[in-house]
Amino acid sequence: MTTTGVTPKDNVGVRGTWTSWIRRNSLRLISEVKQVSGPTLVVLTASLGYSILLSDLSILKYESFNATFGDLGLNNHVLWLLSHGGLTEYYQSGFSSVYAFNYQKPIYLIFAPFYALDPTIQFLLVTQSFFLGFAAVPLYLMCRRTSKSEWISALVATSYLVYFPIAGANLFDWHEMSFLPMFFFAMLYFWVSNNRTGMYVAGVLYSTINPLTLLTFLFFIIYEPLEKQLADSSRPFFSRFERYLRVLYSDRLRIGVAAGLVATLLFYVAIGSLPTAGASLGTTNGSLVGNLLVGVNSKLTIFLFLFGALAFLPLFDRLALVTLLPYAAFVFASSNSANWAIFGLAYPLMAVGPLYLGVTNVLARDFTETSDAATVAPRSEEGRRRDNWRKFNSNRSGARHAYALVAIAIVFGLVYFPGSPVNPYVSGGYFSGNHNLANITYVGPDAEFLDRVIGLIPPSAGVLTQNDIPQVSGREYYVVDQFYSPEVPYNFLLMDSAFNYFSPLSAILPYATSDFDSGKFGIAAEGMGALLLEAGFNGTPQLYVPTDLSLTAAELTIDSAKDVNNTIVGDQPGLAMWYGPYDTLYPGNYSASFTLAINTTVASSEPVLTLQVTANQGAIFLDAEPVFPQNFSSSGAPTTFTLTFHVDSILTNVEFRGWAPTGSATLTLDQISVSQLSYK
Repeated sequence: MTTTGVTPKDNVGVRGTWTSWIRRNSLRLISEVKQVSGPTLVVLTASLGYSILLSDLSILKYESFNATFGDLGLNNHVLWLLSHGGLTEYYQSGFSSVYAFNYQKPIYLIFAPFYALDPTIQFLLVTQSFFLGFAAVPLYLMCRRTSKSEWISALVATSYLVYFPIAGANLFDWHEMSFLPMFFFAMLYFWVSNNRTGMYVAGVLYSTINPLTLLTFLFFIIYEPLEKQLADSSRPFFSRFERYLRVLYSDRLRIGVAAGLVATLLFYVAIGSLPTAGASLGTTNGSLVGNLLVGVNSKLTIFLFLFGALAFLPLFDRLALVTLLPYAAFVFASSNSANWAIFGLAYPLMAVGPLYLGVTNVLARDFTETSDAATVAPRSEEGRRRDNWRKFNSNRSGARHAYALVAIAIVFGLVYFPGSPVNPYVSGGYFSGNHNLANITYVGPDAEFLDRVIGLIPPSAGVLTQNDIPQVSGREYYVVDQFYSPEVPYNFLLMDSAFNYFSPLSAILPYATSDFDSGKFGIAAEGMGALLLEAGFNGTPQLYVPTDLSLTAAELTIDSAKDVNNTIVGDQPGLAMWYGPYDTLYPGNYSASFTLAINTTVASSEPVLTLQVTANQGAIFLDAEPVFPQNFSSSGAPTTFTLTFHVDSILTNVEFRGWAPTGSATLTLDQISVSQLSYK
């Protein structure tokens, strides 16, 4: 990339009084605002629109309980501990036994003071959206410096905003990697502006995210001078390489920064956190070669998507490819499929910076001015733009590059950008779980009730909960079932059977059952799937909504029968006419009413089937009643059979079954109504 003609670094310092300094810089800012062009306004508007839209969607996704402990609750809790007592609080809380501090990266310590201004998950989600959205601005400024075309630069910046890894990471919890595009593009902007201090500051910030981004910056600053020498084809290779070594040796600041990065890398090795660039590498029989072969087709697929969504332009730039090498090596050396997931995880963010470096470099070469440009008479700014645009259109390769980027950005934007009319119909979605946007942003009555239950927990209380409820993170004592540690005390246990997509109930059930059965915990709130147990609680639940279920063929599993207009009709013998739906019931008294019809009322000594209420795959019988033809008032008339039963613990896989049909008559199940009569 050439930086010829780039405005040198502004070295004007603070002169005179603070008043004059503020006045001078305010006038400069006003002057720049007055000169904001159409392309600049497009980029600023698009960045703001993206940031607001994704902030709203992220918060809705969180409020509808479609977020997780890993990574939203985890990162929120880490930052909360660091901003409420630092490392001392981190260790005193016992959380170091859940998530060792040596896995944390310097960016947490840098960001924690800002998080302390508003220590909430909403602050994290909004901050993430704005960092990702407004990263388009330094990308635009950098491209404008190198391509000399504002509209092409605006095209590059807006293509970034619809680049699928961006929104994919934005809608999957919160990750420190969301800072990467902003820091990397800022580094590139300072680089082309000949602002070495700014470049190294932004680059060092980029390096604080994880060891992999540190390597990426190291590769960039070491290879960038060599790339400039390789571009000079008039010299022999060894002559160019010798000159590169001389340039590198004379640049003491570059050597110092590189040495610091290497020292930090060695520190990561010493504390054992080198593999944690994203998810861990994983292992296959302890063999690196074995890891390379694991999921190799999927690994190639993600690079096909990453490059293809940018019209494959980065493939034509060596600097971008070399800078991308650490991420590519990490993907291929891993056996953890999360590291090569195409949609919905944050790890592809580590490739976004180098890939857009390639895009801007290729387009910059398309716009390189002719060698005799200096002899041309000065033109107005508008005239220069028109000349550049005509020159660009005359460059067939450059035109193809830009138009291909436009086309591919439109296609990927329509398919994968949230809010697009096409996106709801795309299989995949924006986070692990493959829900579409409509399903992950709807705040229903069960979510509203769970939110009220969470409001009963004092901020100072210790909580054990499941992976699906990061809302209770950000307190001294907090732990989830899948990462339980006895070093983290708790006096509240919160679970919800309605929200168990990311965390199976089998993970928290042993703790909930043990706590309740021991008599040390009582039910502080119950309803709509939610259950809050509080240590020493013996009173009436503060919030209580009795279970009320209506089950039809859609909710049940049909065996020796068939679905007729959402009723179950059977006339064949078998193990079961229907079974399911494998619900979870909390302690209390219940009734289950089965509405059935039969085609004959001729008395029989044999039941036509037996109604059962069971739990744990039939291991626990709660109630049963045989049904005879003579129990029906008339042929074809709906008749209700009611079973009452008591639940004295937390039961899962509860079924309301039509068991052992004899096939001696035709039975029709209309519905099953389950009602909770009392909470104990």
